[in-house]
Amino acid sequence: MYLMQNKIQEYAWGSKSYIQNLLSLQVDTPMAELWMGSHPKASSQILINGMWTRLSTYLSDTPITDATLPYLLKVLAADLPLSIQAHPSKAQAQIGFSRENDLGIPLDSPVRNYKDDNHKPELICALTPFSAMCGFRQYQEIIDHFTALKFDRFFSTFPVFRSAPSAQTFRAFFHELMTLPEYFVTNLMKDLDSMLSTPHLLPSSMDSITRCCSRIKEEFSQDIGILAPLYLNLIDLKPHQALYLDAGILHAYLQGAGMEIMANSDNVLRGGLTPKHIDIDELLDTISFEPWTVEILEPFEQSPSLYSYPTPAQEFYLMYYSGSDGSESILDSVRHDCIVFCADGSAAIHCCDTQMTIERGQSIFVPATDLPISIRGKAELYIATSL
Repeated sequence: MYLMQNKIQEYAWGSKSYIQNLLSLQVDTPMAELWMGSHPKASSQILINGMWTRLSTYLSDTPITDATLPYLLKVLAADLPLSIQAHPSKAQAQIGFSRENDLGIPLDSPVRNYKDDNHKPELICALTPFSAMCGFRQYQEIIDHFTALKFDRFFSTFPVFRSAPSAQTFRAFFHELMTLPEYFVTNLMKDLDSMLSTPHLLPSSMDSITRCCSRIKEEFSQDIGILAPLYLNLIDLKPHQALYLDAGILHAYLQGAGMEIMANSDNVLRGGLTPKHIDIDELLDTISFEPWTVEILEPFEQSPSLYSYPTPAQEFYLMYYSGSDGSESILDSVRHDCIVFCADGSAAIHCCDTQMTIERGQSIFVPATDLPISIRGKAELYIATSL
């Protein structure tokens, strides 16, 4: 097993304190993500015989391991809302990646949609209280919200959607919403300001929605994505609760820190709340227009001190160790290369004839040949592997 050194991604929406405190860094610039894995954009390094080596290089040069990790593990920390986004299916990613290659769009181009040919199912597990918008609401809820705000008059497709709600009529309305001309957006935002200043005139069931719209509007004053709380489910996770998102589920994380694990991909199709590239047509061809049922995942107890978050994904499997002094867990069910990250405390990791202690903010890479491992100590650890 090997100590890891991981790359930090600095985005404007990142936290000015969480990752900094985690890694004992004396900086106040926004830090959004800490990547752990072998993705070519930001491969981790591992310490081998006193020398740092790219994990991606180690995997490709070692015949007894897979050429790459099928998953990417991140610490995500947000002070501000992330973009409204969705991720493609495997087939969509393969087609899109090939098409953009044929068009000669460089991989690092800011207008490129597909950075690789992989899908990106993902799981976010809250480290702190964590808020998000995920999946479309029930159609009647969406209709009621736009009607209550008197926004129905801005959209020619809304009457049809209201009278015959379906995935087809909602898609037509949503396309009009996301491509609304600037003049209408300006007028709509004026009306929204008026509504937000008199929330007592709206149904009390919309209180959380108007609060969320107000918060988003502080950062994105004229972005049509400000209306996302009207059509996306608002979700609040407590620490250790999780959400699983498959391809085509529109979402935006709002605030908080979490452990995020996903298939090894960086494919993101954006629709708003971002200065980055937006491609509405490609996004609409990717997302599901069916209402989404929110399912908050609670940690499943595998054994004392060891929990897991089962999902349909084959590329990744996330476990959580919460131990006290004297606690010990043996990970005898893990069969593939894994990453162990320490979110708090410190723990001794044993494998073969080797022992390594990791502390808050540190991580280790454990090749499958070093398994099984045992964990002992008062700590909170996250273990990422594949099925």
